Amino acid sequence: MNRVPRARLVLAFTAALAALVLTAAGCASRATGPEKQQQRIVKELREMSEAVPRTVTDANRAAIVQASIGRLESELVGFRTTLENFELDLRMMNARRDVQRSQLAERLDQFDLERKAARTRVLDIHLQMTAATTAEEWKHLSKYERAALVASGR
Repeated sequence: MNRVPRARLVLAFTAALAALVLTAAGCASRATGPEKQQQRIVKELREMSEAVPRTVTDANRAAIVQASIGRLESELVGFRTTLENFELDLRMMNARRDVQRSQLAERLDQFDLERKAARTRVLDIHLQMTAATTAEEWKHLSKYERAALVASGR
């Protein structure tokens, strides 16, 4: 009986896992397209920004929320670009027959670090906005943030 070397099995498993990640991400991004997702992020946050004067009663707190919305837009659009670059890199690596497991692992680790850093920055912005609003004000504004967050990950 022919045995497949362990290194080849690991490489095949890694390639299959990368293909699964790409398929899942690809299906989500093909549904609306990357540009459309960025447009949706911008649209939701523009609507949030337009709702602030009607919702947040204190001018100083409203200014803090407005500034946070601008930073959130930059972060989410930037993460969208990071995600698209990651998906492209994985597709290109997966197409190469000679790709090494260590190369795939390194790219996955790099993306994970980028994702965690973006998550930390987005959470900080979110906390700044919730600290600058009352519970009732945030109840009206949170739907826009939620929609923008969903668009950034698809």
